[in-house]
Amino acid sequence: MSMIKHKKIYLDYFGYDVGDRIVCEVCQYYYDNMRELNRDFAVLNEAVDIHHISARALGGSKLKDYPENLMAVCREHHNKAERDKEFNKLCKIIHLKKVIKHIEDE
Repeated sequence: MSMIKHKKIYLDYFGYDVGDRIVCEVCQYYYDNMRELNRDFAVLNEAVDIHHISARALGGSKLKDYPENLMAVCREHHNKAERDKEFNKLCKIIHLKKVIKHIEDE
């Protein structure tokens, strides 16, 4: 069975192997920032989807399959990002911080 291209791009860029448990980037952000966000509890859900921050329908999938546009998310946050533009903007910020950290760590 072949892997979906954008998932392979994400895994390769961040150095994950197939089968690795990947935590949802939004859940991780909430967990890391619980005190700042006045949250008592945060759950680290497993990422089950790769979200295109800028939708594939707005420019074709080939133009959107690059690491800065691909974000690992749980189903709840994927659905919310798809229907809520402001939340999707937060997703973009969270993900770009991860990309910057990845570049700095290289």
